Amino acid sequence: MNPVAERCPRCGKSTKVEKGEILAYCSSCKSLHEIGEKSVVDVEIAKFSSVKEGRRVYIPFWRFFSTFDLPSSDETVHKNLREFIKEGNGGRMFVYVPAAELGQGEALTIGARMTAYNPVYSTTFSFNDVEHLKCCRTSSDARSEVEYYFLAAETSEGRREDLLNGFRVEPSHEKMVFLPFYRSDSELIPAV
Repeated sequence: MNPVAERCPRCGKSTKVEKGEILAYCSSCKSLHEIGEKSVVDVEIAKFSSVKEGRRVYIPFWRFFSTFDLPSSDETVHKNLREFIKEGNGGRMFVYVPAAELGQGEALTIGARMTAYNPVYSTTFSFNDVEHLKCCRTSSDARSEVEYYFLAAETSEGRREDLLNGFRVEPSHEKMVFLPFYRSDSELIPAV
């Protein structure tokens, strides 16, 4: 595809983006912005913390700080979310919604995994010449999928979905987060 020029709203320098991309990364001032918009997107780039076999790649996620309420605080029901339940039947956590173009099964698997285990990582200011997948989902599109990934995080290990009837999740602040992975022939392996 032919890249097009996009002007960075923070530093004014031109950066090249491919058609179909929603966000543009400015390597001059290390900022991210929505194409055609004047505002900068809050962004974090996680450092690789492990060495494994495979091609290194960064995958973009919309990370939403979310408040949730569950129908009960039964720990046998809420196995994955137990550590996030703070008062009564609710709590706060980050929900990770993949923003790259991935297969539906792959997106669900890594989105549920990152949400269930909320990775801890150090950050860096650049991609350091590591490939990063392009972002093709807006924050508003991702916001509409927060409940889906929240539910997937709890039901990923064969939990019964009907045990979560009546749950509520309210996303608030969002941030674009690029998480490091190793891509093998058959899977994506987290590197955080």
